[in-house]
Amino acid sequence: MTQAKLERLCNAWKRRLRLQDWTVSVSLTPADPNPETFGSCKYDVLNQKAGIEVYNDADAELTLVHELLHLRLMPFGDDDTNERQAAMNLLAESLVRGYGKAK
Repeated sequence: MTQAKLERLCNAWKRRLRLQDWTVSVSLTPADPNPETFGSCKYDVLNQKAGIEVYNDADAELTLVHELLHLRLMPFGDDDTNERQAAMNLLAESLVRGYGKAK
């Protein structure tokens, strides 16, 4: 995965998830020390800005969609429970499979 491809994927998934009103920056970063963490998302709801990091050893597209889902589902609460994370993993996997992975 290259930075340029990650940015193109981000734009495509922002359109698909109807997040065009958000300014989202994405970056590839070294792996997180926690082996169960593949990315992170920090956001400013008021200004609709977000920064997403995708860790190098992750499935970048799947991780990106998972992190974008944080923005899409935020109106329903931002509690970060294991159940919510599992649900977003399932949704992200279904969406990526449904759209087909970008080449």
